[in-house]
Amino acid sequence: MGKNIAFVKCSGDKEKATVSYKYEGIRTCEAANLYNAGPKMCFYNCIGYGDCVTSCNFDAIEISEKGLPVVNDDTCTGCGACEEVCPKSIIEMLPRDSKVYVGCVSHDIGRDVKKSCTIGCIGCKLCEKFCPHDAVHVVDNIAVVDQEKCVSCGICVIKCPTKVIHDKIKHRPHMTITPNCIGCTKCVKVCPTNCITGELKGQHRIDAEACIGCAECVYVCPINKNKPNTPAIIPIGSFHHDH
Repeated sequence: MGKNIAFVKCSGDKEKATVSYKYEGIRTCEAANLYNAGPKMCFYNCIGYGDCVTSCNFDAIEISEKGLPVVNDDTCTGCGACEEVCPKSIIEMLPRDSKVYVGCVSHDIGRDVKKSCTIGCIGCKLCEKFCPHDAVHVVDNIAVVDQEKCVSCGICVIKCPTKVIHDKIKHRPHMTITPNCIGCTKCVKVCPTNCITGELKGQHRIDAEACIGCAECVYVCPINKNKPNTPAIIPIGSFHHDH
């Protein structure tokens, strides 16, 4: 397996992307793209005729019922063949361990994106504002994730109003606070969902239903840093009372 795999950076499926005309020509993305950049209103939208599928020698990509390519991470070798044939440049090779990515490549301004797709990036910069690791920036109207800085906390995924930032981690463990908590309140200050409560020098608590498992509280907790064998914040299910 290669160190990279293919990521499909378009989310405008049949239900979300606006069609501007009915295409009746040769059923390839390359051919359709020659006529007004394809039948979708969005210039950057996936055409969905499967040039990427036919280019793959490992059966690692297919077109879903909704008309978008789906990559099988287990069989994708990261050879880049699909990336090369895509006329829209919506397939990109990223590190295999990447978990958070933007499913859009449109450089249109927000109001134009909304006209052509209900899930496109509108360049609102909320992802940039809330990212605690400076890993997301809006460049030329599109959010871009710096995979070297990204820790896959998932905060940008939660904050994105159009839900165009995708997360391959489907279930993160919720955090809980142990009796080792000293009540420093540092976790309260960094929590993106305000799910941690407690007074200074008092036992803190986490609302499990509101916790998104980003682990930002774990990173700032002084007890976790200085006394890792007796942590104050841990994933639910990993705490043992005999510590």
